Amino acid sequence: MNNYDWSGGGMAALGVLGILIWAFFTLLGLVMAVLWLLTPFAVFAIRRRVDEQQAILLRIEQRLAQLVERDRSLPPPSPPPAA
Repeated sequence: MNNYDWSGGGMAALGVLGILIWAFFTLLGLVMAVLWLLTPFAVFAIRRRVDEQQAILLRIEQRLAQLVERDRSLPPPSPPPAA
């Protein structure tokens, strides 16, 4: 009572599907291998930018410290006038 037809087109289509799946995973593996090999170079390229940002942040922090010191030397503000 089995209505499956195993003698033709169905198996051929499965063969093509298997080849397509194999090709997909092969290409995916190649892309991942290339990305894996290029990752260290990207990290070292980013390092220079991170160092530049750190220098900028240090200058900003120093400037903020100067502003805080200048603000501490000012007299306190007068209270607002009564309405």
